[in-house]
Amino acid sequence: MRSPWGLFTVNGTRAATGGVGACAGLKPVCENTMHCRTFATTQEAIMNSMVRNSCRATANRATEAICDEIAAGSCTAANWGHLAPMLARCSASCFVAVLLTAPATAGIVAIGASQDATLYESSTGALGNGSGQYLFGGTTNQPQLRRALLAFDVISALPQNAMIQSVSLRLHVAGASALTHSFSLHTVTSPWTEGASDATGNEGSGTAAMTGDATWLHAAWPGIMWSTAGGDFSSTASAAAMVGDIGFYSWTSAQLTSDVQNWIATPTSNFGWILRGDESAPGTTRRFDSSESFESSFRPQLVIQYSTVPTPGTFALLTLASVVASKQRRRMG
Repeated sequence: MRSPWGLFTVNGTRAATGGVGACAGLKPVCENTMHCRTFATTQEAIMNSMVRNSCRATANRATEAICDEIAAGSCTAANWGHLAPMLARCSASCFVAVLLTAPATAGIVAIGASQDATLYESSTGALGNGSGQYLFGGTTNQPQLRRALLAFDVISALPQNAMIQSVSLRLHVAGASALTHSFSLHTVTSPWTEGASDATGNEGSGTAAMTGDATWLHAAWPGIMWSTAGGDFSSTASAAAMVGDIGFYSWTSAQLTSDVQNWIATPTSNFGWILRGDESAPGTTRRFDSSESFESSFRPQLVIQYSTVPTPGTFALLTLASVVASKQRRRMG
């Protein structure tokens, strides 16, 4: 059945109002105005929820009116004052039904490292091992420091509205002594890259750096430097674990969970973590399997437990409609 509002004009183009479909077509028209774009998306979600909850007739009327207002208006936040009362035409029972039936989902994902590398202490910054089988952390017998960089592409593996419940980083120690030492994870604060260098043997001394390698002095050899030798990272550890002999070890904490949640909110801040061993004494080095390990089950793995909730904009819009309608009723009274 055609809308009683018939046809409307958007930037000289006539289009039929037909609820969700028509409003979806308005998104490109308002693509440069965040308020209207967000609203157009939100009202579709409301429409779908209302239809599922047997509010079809009321939802159709409200949606078509909203579509007309968007088409006729200027796509600004000021228009919301007109849109809210229209949405408020839907019954309170329908709003409650939408809120009560909005589903939450949960899931677990295991992500391999998108890049990893070892920083080998060197006054020239000429050592790398971007494509090696192993990562190193701690202090050698010489003594020289080793630090491992690990990054994970969490934004591609999780829904945009994911709420992180827990995070665990699992690493496999391939070479160590029986003594245990603390290894801590710190968020890296500047971008870095993984080069193609590949050390031979047990890889403990690294090899000549190649283009793009992260080294002790370089975030990307040979031209991009760290602000501080040894990498740019937070001084506060996100998590720590005691690491001993060969085997699997896990790092988990509330801060690690917060790190991943922050990376979802701001993907451009995701530079991963740096793994530091005990740097107070010699002989604390550990050799970990990297993402290039020949044994796939030994590769670094980030396990994330998450839940998803309905789009916050939906609830915000419903609340706004209720508040505005209530204020208008008081004025009229």
